[in-house]
Amino acid sequence: MATQASEKQGLLVTVDASNRPEVQCGGRNLWPEDSAGAGPHFEFLCTPGETLGTIELTGRGKMNFCGGGGEPKPPTNAFIRVAKTELVDLWDETAESTFEVRSDETLYFYVESPRLARVELLDSSLVALSAGGGNHYSLAFARPTGSSEPVKRETVRVRAHIMGPCRGPCEKPADAKLEIKKSEY
Repeated sequence: MATQASEKQGLLVTVDASNRPEVQCGGRNLWPEDSAGAGPHFEFLCTPGETLGTIELTGRGKMNFCGGGGEPKPPTNAFIRVAKTELVDLWDETAESTFEVRSDETLYFYVESPRLARVELLDSSLVALSAGGGNHYSLAFARPTGSSEPVKRETVRVRAHIMGPCRGPCEKPADAKLEIKKSEY
Protein backbone atom coordinates (compact mmCIF):
# COMPACT_ATOMS: atom_id res chain seq x y z
CA MET A 1 0.00 0.00 0.00
CA ALA A 2 1.46 3.39 -1.02
CA THR A 3 2.14 5.87 1.79
CA GLN A 4 3.73 8.76 -0.15
CA ALA A 5 2.51 10.96 -2.99
CA SER A 6 4.83 11.26 -5.97
CA GLU A 7 6.26 14.61 -7.11
CA LYS A 8 3.47 15.01 -9.72
CA GLN A 9 0.59 12.96 -8.34
CA GLY A 10 -1.43 12.99 -5.14
CA LEU A 11 -2.08 10.06 -2.84
CA LEU A 12 -5.80 9.37 -2.42
CA VAL A 13 -6.40 7.52 0.85
CA THR A 14 -9.74 5.77 1.43
CA VAL A 15 -10.54 5.09 5.08
CA ASP A 16 -13.52 3.06 6.28
CA ALA A 17 -14.57 4.24 9.75
CA SER A 18 -17.56 4.50 12.04
CA ASN A 19 -16.95 8.29 12.42
CA ARG A 20 -14.88 10.85 10.52
CA PRO A 21 -11.25 9.95 11.24
CA GLU A 22 -8.43 12.40 11.80
CA VAL A 23 -5.82 12.03 9.06
CA GLN A 24 -2.46 13.80 8.76
CA CYS A 25 -0.31 14.11 5.69
CA GLY A 26 2.91 16.06 5.54
CA GLY A 27 2.32 17.27 9.11
CA ARG A 28 -1.06 18.89 8.36
CA ASN A 29 -4.58 17.76 9.20
CA LEU A 30 -6.70 16.83 6.19
CA TRP A 31 -10.40 17.31 5.54
CA PRO A 32 -12.33 14.58 3.67
CA GLU A 33 -12.63 15.05 -0.09
CA ASP A 34 -16.39 14.57 0.24
CA SER A 35 -17.04 17.50 2.55
CA ALA A 36 -20.32 15.97 3.72
CA GLY A 37 -18.20 13.26 5.33
CA ALA A 38 -21.14 10.96 6.01
CA GLY A 39 -19.07 7.78 6.03
CA PRO A 40 -18.43 4.97 6.39
CA HIS A 41 -16.05 5.64 3.44
CA PHE A 42 -13.89 8.77 3.73
CA GLU A 43 -11.36 9.93 1.11
CA PHE A 44 -8.36 12.11 1.96
CA LEU A 45 -5.84 13.64 -0.45
CA CYS A 46 -2.13 13.93 0.27
CA THR A 47 -0.66 16.47 -2.15
CA PRO A 48 2.50 15.86 -4.23
CA GLY A 49 5.59 15.09 -2.16
CA GLU A 50 3.68 14.52 1.10
CA THR A 51 3.89 11.37 3.21
CA LEU A 52 0.85 9.86 4.91
CA GLY A 53 1.07 10.33 8.67
CA THR A 54 -1.33 9.29 11.39
CA ILE A 55 -4.87 8.03 10.92
CA GLU A 56 -6.93 8.07 14.11
CA LEU A 57 -10.48 7.66 15.27
CA THR A 58 -11.10 9.86 18.31
CA GLY A 59 -14.06 10.78 20.44
CA ARG A 60 -15.06 12.07 23.81
CA GLY A 61 -15.62 9.89 26.82
CA LYS A 62 -18.18 10.52 29.54
CA MET A 63 -17.01 11.89 32.86
CA ASN A 64 -18.56 11.21 36.19
CA PHE A 65 -18.21 14.48 38.12
CA CYS A 66 -19.08 12.70 41.38
CA GLY A 67 -15.94 10.58 41.13
CA GLY A 68 -15.13 7.24 39.55
CA GLY A 69 -15.88 6.69 35.88
CA GLY A 70 -12.71 4.75 35.13
CA GLU A 71 -10.84 4.78 31.81
CA PRO A 72 -12.78 5.99 28.77
CA LYS A 73 -13.46 3.11 26.38
CA PRO A 74 -14.27 3.24 22.67
CA PRO A 75 -17.86 2.40 21.71
CA THR A 76 -18.31 -1.28 20.85
CA ASN A 77 -19.36 -0.38 17.27
CA ALA A 78 -16.29 1.86 16.57
CA PHE A 79 -14.08 0.77 13.68
CA ILE A 80 -11.37 2.14 11.38
CA ARG A 81 -9.27 0.68 8.56
CA VAL A 82 -7.39 1.93 5.52
CA ALA A 83 -9.37 0.48 2.62
CA LYS A 84 -6.95 1.57 -0.13
CA THR A 85 -4.39 4.10 -1.26
CA GLU A 86 -3.78 5.11 -4.86
CA LEU A 87 -1.69 7.64 -6.76
CA VAL A 88 -3.98 10.00 -8.71
CA ASP A 89 -3.65 12.85 -11.18
CA LEU A 90 -4.75 16.22 -9.80
CA TRP A 91 -6.59 19.34 -10.89
CA ASP A 92 -5.67 22.61 -9.20
CA GLU A 93 -6.75 26.22 -8.88
CA THR A 94 -4.71 29.20 -7.64
CA ALA A 95 -5.65 32.76 -6.71
CA GLU A 96 -3.53 35.71 -5.60
CA SER A 97 -4.44 38.95 -3.85
CA THR A 98 -2.58 42.04 -2.68
CA PHE A 99 -3.14 43.75 0.69
CA GLU A 100 -1.66 46.81 2.36
CA VAL A 101 -0.74 45.92 5.92
CA ARG A 102 -0.10 48.55 8.60
CA SER A 103 2.19 47.92 11.56
CA ASP A 104 -0.42 49.24 14.03
CA GLU A 105 -3.19 46.77 13.16
CA THR A 106 -3.92 43.20 12.13
CA LEU A 107 -5.50 42.57 8.74
CA TYR A 108 -7.96 39.67 8.50
CA PHE A 109 -8.94 37.85 5.31
CA TYR A 110 -10.58 34.63 4.22
CA VAL A 111 -10.49 32.31 1.25
CA GLU A 112 -13.88 31.69 -0.33
CA SER A 113 -13.77 28.10 -1.52
CA PRO A 114 -15.67 24.85 -0.95
CA ARG A 115 -12.29 23.26 -0.07
CA LEU A 116 -9.69 24.01 2.55
CA ALA A 117 -7.01 26.12 0.84
CA ARG A 118 -3.26 26.19 1.32
CA VAL A 119 -2.24 29.82 1.78
CA GLU A 120 1.22 31.34 1.54
CA LEU A 121 2.64 34.83 1.96
CA LEU A 122 4.80 36.01 -0.94
CA ASP A 123 7.70 38.52 -0.83
CA SER A 124 7.58 39.74 2.77
CA SER A 125 10.05 39.43 5.60
CA LEU A 126 8.29 41.95 7.88
CA VAL A 127 4.74 40.58 7.92
CA ALA A 128 3.65 37.23 9.39
CA LEU A 129 0.77 35.07 8.14
CA SER A 130 -1.33 33.28 10.79
CA ALA A 131 -4.03 30.69 10.23
CA GLY A 132 -7.33 30.93 12.06
CA GLY A 133 -10.02 28.29 11.80
CA GLY A 134 -10.98 26.88 8.39
CA ASN A 135 -10.17 29.28 5.55
CA HIS A 136 -9.64 32.35 7.81
CA TYR A 137 -6.24 34.06 8.14
CA SER A 138 -4.53 37.20 9.46
CA LEU A 139 -1.53 39.33 8.51
CA ALA A 140 0.43 41.39 11.03
CA PHE A 141 3.84 42.96 11.41
CA ALA A 142 6.22 41.11 13.72
CA ARG A 143 6.77 43.97 16.15
CA PRO A 144 7.47 44.10 19.88
CA THR A 145 4.51 44.94 22.13
CA GLY A 146 4.47 48.60 23.15
CA SER A 147 6.91 49.61 20.41
CA SER A 148 7.06 53.35 19.78
CA GLU A 149 8.26 52.97 16.21
CA PRO A 150 6.37 55.00 13.61
CA VAL A 151 3.59 53.19 11.75
CA LYS A 152 4.93 51.21 8.79
CA ARG A 153 3.04 50.03 5.74
CA GLU A 154 3.86 47.15 3.46
CA THR A 155 2.08 45.83 0.42
CA VAL A 156 2.05 42.04 0.47
CA ARG A 157 0.86 39.34 -1.90
CA VAL A 158 -0.98 36.26 -0.71
CA ARG A 159 -1.49 33.09 -2.74
CA ALA A 160 -4.20 30.49 -2.10
CA HIS A 161 -4.18 27.07 -3.72
CA ILE A 162 -6.67 24.21 -3.84
CA MET A 163 -6.43 20.85 -5.59
CA GLY A 164 -8.38 17.66 -5.86
CA PRO A 165 -8.25 14.20 -7.41
CA CYS A 166 -9.21 13.71 -11.04
CA ARG A 167 -12.18 11.44 -11.50
CA GLY A 168 -12.16 10.24 -15.08
CA PRO A 169 -10.88 12.91 -17.51
CA CYS A 170 -8.84 15.41 -15.53
CA GLU A 171 -11.09 18.45 -15.38
CA LYS A 172 -11.76 20.80 -12.49
CA PRO A 173 -15.20 20.38 -10.99
CA ALA A 174 -17.61 23.30 -11.43
CA ASP A 175 -17.35 24.20 -7.72
CA ALA A 176 -13.54 24.51 -7.82
CA LYS A 177 -13.71 28.28 -7.43
CA LEU A 178 -11.31 30.23 -5.27
CA GLU A 179 -11.28 33.86 -4.15
CA ILE A 180 -9.34 35.76 -1.47
CA LYS A 181 -11.36 38.45 0.34
CA LYS A 182 -10.60 40.94 3.10
CA SER A 183 -12.74 40.44 6.20
CA GLU A 184 -14.79 43.48 7.19
CA TYR A 185 -14.84 43.71 10.99
